[in-house]
Amino acid sequence: MSKVCSFSCAGYIFDIYDNDRIPVGLSKNKYYVVPSMHDNLKLWMFDKAIEKISTKEHMQELIEIGYIKTY
Repeated sequence: MSKVCSFSCAGYIFDIYDNDRIPVGLSKNKYYVVPSMHDNLKLWMFDKAIEKISTKEHMQELIEIGYIKTY
């Protein structure tokens, strides 16, 4: 249940954890990613032919479909 780091992408800041169990309420950030979401993110990028997520629209879509979660 360890946070590896926080990451900023297209104006969104999210936490990255090293397992799927997260401590709720301990972060000032609104979003998070756990390892089980990683494969879905990669497949989404492959399907969209995106090498790098770099726009707010990409991030909003990932949040809407649940590949980046909200605490």
